[in-house]
Amino acid sequence: RIGPEPINEGAQPLYLDGKTIIVFSASHSFTDDYCLATLTYKSGDPTSSKSWEKSKGCVFSKNVAGGVYGPG
Repeated sequence: RIGPEPINEGAQPLYLDGKTIIVFSASHSFTDDYCLATLTYKSGDPTSSKSWEKSKGCVFSKNVAGGVYGPG
């Protein structure tokens, strides 16, 4: 979470090469710090947080040098 509002929302599942990945917003959508992160299902009970691996930070985020401020 980045910015003034700790908001995580908009989960979207992706299925790729037998993996289940959830992409979610990892910051407030009304700031330049808006970014997207992922959860990847490892195994076990999908309702348990231990069954998922969270990305190390954002996988899509702003790039001021490239002029990108809203990666969502």
